[in-house]
Amino acid sequence: MSTKAQNPKRLEFVDSLRGLAVLFMVPLHTSHGWVRPDARHGVVWTASQFFGGLAAPIFLTLAGVSLGLQWANAQERGGRPNTRRTSRARCN
Repeated sequence: MSTKAQNPKRLEFVDSLRGLAVLFMVPLHTSHGWVRPDARHGVVWTASQFFGGLAAPIFLTLAGVSLGLQWANAQERGGRPNTRRTSRARCN
């Protein structure tokens, strides 16, 4: 656990939605390995594959939103644009 105080401006639902997208993504992307071939037909299979395919784009969109919010917060605190780019490149 981090010893830093939780940022009161942080939008926790963005992190929660990213975690939920991962929870959907992993089993639905691996389902071809553990579902019988005869069970891969019908409405339930088609719906699961459709919604499972949406998990990755949702995760990436939320990751971009999170990054944008971090950059906006850094700009409000007076950070320079070059500093924001290099801090993300260093994974800080």
